[in-house]
Amino acid sequence: MEGEFYMAIVTKTIGELKGYKFFVPSYQRGYRWTEHEVKALLEDIYEFSTENGKQYCIQPIIVRERNDGSFEVVDGQQRLTTIYIFMKIAEEKTEYVPFDIEFETRKSSQNFLSGLTSKGIINNENIDYFHITTARETINKWLESQNNTYIAINDIFKRLIESVFFIWNEIPSESDTIDIFTKVNLGKIPLTNAELIKALLLNE
Repeated sequence: MEGEFYMAIVTKTIGELKGYKFFVPSYQRGYRWTEHEVKALLEDIYEFSTENGKQYCIQPIIVRERNDGSFEVVDGQQRLTTIYIFMKIAEEKTEYVPFDIEFETRKSSQNFLSGLTSKGIINNENIDYFHITTARETINKWLESQNNTYIAINDIFKRLIESVFFIWNEIPSESDTIDIFTKVNLGKIPLTNAELIKALLLNE
């Protein structure tokens, strides 16, 4: 990724995102993380040491502020959504969800995600529901595998709020977000041919 894209690079803990609203534009794919990726993230967060105020960097997130004060997510949607799903599971105990996610398209998926409960079956109604509920089941199974589920939920929650941070890359409002999205995704998990064509058409 080229430094010329960035206006400001700071760090923000998940707790510092309280009240933020993230906007996922139409050029983004839906939530597609698998059981492997969700479990790996949980274990990374759970195993790192917080002694002496140490913090864990979850990944860079690239955003652009919109006119309504929300932030368009150019890169980082998958981890952001996974954290949101965990927070929805923990919400019954913590009464706390740090941020909101809005989708430009797939409004039904947005409503499904915001109304997610801590328990439920894997939903095959559409591909978004499937991946969201599979992530929820993966998180629940991982929590249940710990010595004490309640302590594990609170430990992950506390780490997320206090000690887990994004590298926050905020790009100028006039930036070409589709061009940046296409470039930063080169070399990452490949988009399907349809998704690549969609990005190219939008860029045109």
